[in-house]
Amino acid sequence: MSPVLGRITEEDVRKQVRRFWEAFCNKQAEELGKYYGDGSVAFSVASIKPEPGRLSVARRAREYFQGESTLTVSTGPIDVVLLGETAASATYTFRFYASQRAVGAEKKVEREIPSVRATQVFRVNAGGELQILQEHFSVAIQK
Repeated sequence: MSPVLGRITEEDVRKQVRRFWEAFCNKQAEELGKYYGDGSVAFSVASIKPEPGRLSVARRAREYFQGESTLTVSTGPIDVVLLGETAASATYTFRFYASQRAVGAEKKVEREIPSVRATQVFRVNAGGELQILQEHFSVAIQK
C-alpha cells in the first residue's frame, strides 16, 4: 500500500479497490490484512453478522488461499462518493470465481457468484494509507 498525499481523490479509491482484489486473487493474506483499518468490520456474502476486517482475511485465507486454488474477480464500474478529505465510499459489483475452495477436512469445492454487490468505506489512517473501515458484500435474491 502506498500513502495518499493530501486530499483523497476518486481515482485514489478506485486504485485501492483494484489493488485489494489483486492481493486477494494473488492469495496474499498478509498484504490483504493491511487494507483493513483498526476497528474495521466486514459483512461477507453469506454472513448474518459482521466480523472484524482482519478476521475476515484469516477466514478467506483458510477457505480460498490454499496452494491449488485459483481465484478470479472482475469488477464492474466503481462509483466513489467522497466523504470529506480523508474518507470515501466505493460501490460496485463484481463477478467471483474460485476453484478448490476448502470447505472442510479434505473437501474442496468450486464457487462461482456471477454478481456480487460491494460497498467499501475507506478512510486515511494516521500513516496516510487508505484503509477499509467498513465492507459489505451481498448477493441479490433471484426471483
